[in-house]
Formats: sequence, C-alpha cells, structure tokens
Amino acid sequence: MSRSRFTGPTAKSRTPEVRLVRWSVDWIERFADVRARILAECGDAVVEVFHIGSTAIPGMDCKPVLDVMPTVHSLEDGKRCIEAMAGLGFDYYGPHGMPSRHYFKRTGKAPCNAHVFAWNDPEVGRHIRFRDYLRRHVDARISYERLKTRLAVEFAHDLGAYTDGKDSFIREIDLRAAKEYGTDDGSAVEE
Repeated sequence: MSRSRFTGPTAKSRTPEVRLVRWSVDWIERFADVRARILAECGDAVVEVFHIGSTAIPGMDCKPVLDVMPTVHSLEDGKRCIEAMAGLGFDYYGPHGMPSRHYFKRTGKAPCNAHVFAWNDPEVGRHIRFRDYLRRHVDARISYERLKTRLAVEFAHDLGAYTDGKDSFIREIDLRAAKEYGTDDGSAVEE
C-alpha cells in the first residue's frame, strides 16, 4: 500500500507558525540531495529539478522549508511521480490552487515543498526569473527580506496572511524580471 495520500485543499489543516531563519549554505546541500533522489526515483518522467524560493537565494532569511520545482515532460507525467514521491516521504496535494501543478509536501525533520510543472509551463520560467532577479539585485533581495520579516511578526500564526502579504511585491519583481530577462514566449511585457 502506498504512503501517498491526497489531502487536497478541503483537508483540515493546522496553521503553522511563520518563522524565518538565517540562510545557510546547508540549503544548497539539501537541495542537491533532494534533487538527486527525485531524479533517481521519478526516472525519465522528470526533465530537471530546480531550487526555487527563498532557500535558493543566498543571504535571504527564509522559512526553514526547502522549495524545489521538478519539471516533467507533460502535466500528465507528474502523475507518474506520485508513488515515487511518496517513497521519498512526500504527501500529494493535487494542484493545490494551481491547475497546471502537482503539489507535494514533506513535513518533519527535513521539510520540503515540491511544485511539479510541465517543463514548458510559464510558471517554470516565472519562478526561475524571480529567483535569479533576487540573486542579482541585492536591493530587491533586502526589500523582500524586510517585507517577509515584518509579515512574519505581524502574521506569526497566519501563514495565509503572511503569503498574501507578499503578493504585490512578488508581482512587481515578476514584472521587473520579465523586463530584464524576457518572457518564455518572447511576448512584450506590459507596463
């Protein structure tokens, strides 16, 4: 019997404490380990695994949860990863609010979120551009870190409000990053 269970958005959930920690080089090592395990267990369904989120941005204070983005050949291939991800300790949450995603979460000693997208989904490029923009623009990274710190204090027991409070900043960085790096489809970025 599989450990995998669908908990989906209708499942009763606890609101975890929002806590930020200092960035550590250990995040790079943890990512390398998770990446290797996902590639080995999911086989040819996975094209590549990317490190995203604040743990992927050196110097950024972050929640102590690794975010990874495995890409698959097609969204349907993401379903092929459910059993393999369960074997790695991940629970499956379906699209979890994003129809083009398979979302997995591992809790416990080494918490990790895995956002599985088709390799050509626009969200893949958006996540990578956002990460790269904050890696290259220290002023934006510092502004984001200050916002996150303020929100973590204000919404210490409300992860949803903490996340929602970052939305406008993320949209602004997405816009700047798309202007600087271009978009996946080469389309013009609107002001």
